[in-house]
Amino acid sequence: MHRALIDFTRAAVAIRHLRTARRRLHGLAQARAYEAVTEAGLNPIDFSTTPLVRDLVTAIQWGLRPELTKWLARLVRSENPRLGAGIDARTAAVFFEQHSGVVDFHLQDILSRLERYLAEIQ
Repeated sequence: MHRALIDFTRAAVAIRHLRTARRRLHGLAQARAYEAVTEAGLNPIDFSTTPLVRDLVTAIQWGLRPELTKWLARLVRSENPRLGAGIDARTAAVFFEQHSGVVDFHLQDILSRLERYLAEIQ
C-alpha cells in the first residue's frame, strides 16, 4: 500500500510538472514558429498566417512530447529537490534548446510541405 501511494504521488507530481513544462515550452515554441514563418518569407503578423503559427506550435509540442515525458520521468524518479518549485523558465529553455533539432525538423517539414502544396495549386 505504501509503495502504491508513493507511485500515485509521483504520478500526480509528474502530471503537474508536465502541465507547467508544456505552458513554458508553448511560449518558446511560439517564438520559434514566428521566427520560422518570418524566415520563410511570410509576415507572421498577417491575420492569414496566424493559424499557421498556431499549427506549427502544435506540431512542435507533439514532436517534443515523447522526449518531454521521458525527461520529466527521469526528474521525478531522481526525486530532484528542484521539482518542488516546478519547472522554471531556465530549465524549460535548456530542454527546448537541447531538442532544437526536433523542433527545426518539424518546422521545416511542415513549411516545405506547405510550399510544395502552394506551388502545385498555382
